[in-house]
Amino acid sequence: MTILIVNRVAVIVAASMATVLALRFSHTFGELIATILTSLVVLIFCEIAPKTVAVQNPLRWARAFVKPVRAVSWLLQPVVWTLSAITNTLVRLMGGQVRRPGPFVTEEELRLLLTVGEEQGVLEEEETEMIHSIFEFADTTVREVMVPRIDMVTLEGGATVDEAVDLALQGGHSRIPVYEENIDNIIGVLYVKDMLKQLREGHNNYPVRDLVREAYFVPETKKLDDLLREIQQRRVHMAIIVDEYGSVAGLVTIEDLVEEIVGDIQDEYDREEKLYEQVNENEYIFNAKISIDEFNEIMGMSLGDTDYETLGGFLYAQLDKIPNVGDTITFENLKFTVLSTRGRRITQVRVERTHPEQPDTPQITGEDGHSGPYLLPLPREKQVADGSKDRDNGGSTSNSDVPSEDPTHFEYRGA
Repeated sequence: MTILIVNRVAVIVAASMATVLALRFSHTFGELIATILTSLVVLIFCEIAPKTVAVQNPLRWARAFVKPVRAVSWLLQPVVWTLSAITNTLVRLMGGQVRRPGPFVTEEELRLLLTVGEEQGVLEEEETEMIHSIFEFADTTVREVMVPRIDMVTLEGGATVDEAVDLALQGGHSRIPVYEENIDNIIGVLYVKDMLKQLREGHNNYPVRDLVREAYFVPETKKLDDLLREIQQRRVHMAIIVDEYGSVAGLVTIEDLVEEIVGDIQDEYDREEKLYEQVNENEYIFNAKISIDEFNEIMGMSLGDTDYETLGGFLYAQLDKIPNVGDTITFENLKFTVLSTRGRRITQVRVERTHPEQPDTPQITGEDGHSGPYLLPLPREKQVADGSKDRDNGGSTSNSDVPSEDPTHFEYRGA
């Protein structure tokens, strides 16, 4: 508002001064000369030239003018407030809605700038994806990125240090949740480095329940940005996720959160697991753990739903039963076949396109085997000796009612 007011005032003052000066030289053409001169001066010296210079070094000029603009804004506050009140009143009287002050640049505008920057080669694809991930980070819940309960590596409180070391070496984990009686009763988290002293002193049969640290529990609906902030404040690397009933739903580590921004981080213990393999143009083998978003991107369709996060969850919802190897479903133009399971869990799925290429015109198969819209001559009605139709095809008629073999008489059969 401040810049708009100053701009309008400057244009009006310049036009008035030019008119006065021009009329002193010529009363006949003074107004015309003033109009032309004012337009040229404003266009060149107030629009094109300053904006061209500022675009070449925007930060420098922004820093140079931020204090003067702020001072003018402070001086014009009463004027801005008065004009805003009048404008808002008129807008309400005309049935409009008054816009509240919002952010200087919206998220949608920033995303558009990222897309344009990538298209023009200013940003790399990886950089653009990372920045988009930051935007999505605050909208993602813990439930969407957690290690599910079935995949959690845990220890019973009575397990010994030796058993804990074997488990840690087997999976490459540095922190292991410890429970009593059942996994819903997590009593703490065992840090592998806390066992070194016991191993050095030969206490290999020491129970791990006496070595655990306090576990950090969070609801599965917590947003990732909030969780990351809390993890930093508490100086922990793992959080146990609980559902609305208080049962353990999974766990999440700080590595899982970072991967949501920078992508997968592979360490020396991670085994790279292929999420899908393309068999041919219309057939894929998918890991059932692949996220719905990734599946949609690969297959170019939409299976989005709030009730499941993975392809396996989608199949569970469609099958409505415990899956078995060989179970199949068809969704839109895709056929899903369960290839393998582990217990009650789907591990691999074959996905086939049933209609790889959809034609623009619906295809219908006729009785003659011809596919697609087509024209056939109307069948000539069978005649009998007495001049009537065959009784199997309808009532009787005279010979004159029987249609002739007119080659232009067609029947349309199609969509």
